[in-house]
Amino acid sequence: MVAVAVIVEGHGEREAIPILVRRVAHAIDPQLVLDIQHPMRIPKSRMLSGDHYERALAMATARTGRRGVVLTILDADEDCAAVLGPALLHRGQEAVGDTLTLVVVVPREIEAWFLAAAASLRGRSGLPNALNPPEHPEAIRDAKGWLADQMGGAYSSTVDQPSLMSQFDLDEAERLSPSFARCRARLAELLRRAARQGSASSEADGAD
Repeated sequence: MVAVAVIVEGHGEREAIPILVRRVAHAIDPQLVLDIQHPMRIPKSRMLSGDHYERALAMATARTGRRGVVLTILDADEDCAAVLGPALLHRGQEAVGDTLTLVVVVPREIEAWFLAAAASLRGRSGLPNALNPPEHPEAIRDAKGWLADQMGGAYSSTVDQPSLMSQFDLDEAERLSPSFARCRARLAELLRRAARQGSASSEADGAD
């Protein structure tokens, strides 16, 4: 069993990100059992100020143990993901040492991943049957607004984000979204490492 702690900034992500983690885990090993802790939500403004993020990481590590995985995911919005991501990762490594930690900062908004896999969402969750992805999904400044337009103005992150997260095609999103491709690959790598560590620990505990 692999313990996973999740830190997010939005209400919709509290339900949606555990779905993503389970889907990535199932793709690499359908037999992999996860223990996903109830996600912690920290508004981005607090995550980037004071020691709120470090305190959340300490709580997450206490829940998962040193052999678990801690995933932090947030939108870049107008910030530079290439700067914000490494900065948060460094803070995390300083706070919790060698815990398996992943920080994902999505360019603009996490909904860009759904835009990248738009063809796989045709006719679902109120989306039109002729839906096609925009040319550069991660460059869309208002991915939520794009989805709302396609849905007739009815997009809700708390309702639709978990639903779309369970339905969008991972391989399709990976082809058009570099950030999703990196997230999926890195998350899969850490889940595998955690599973190996857990297996090695179990073997050691059962040794004569």
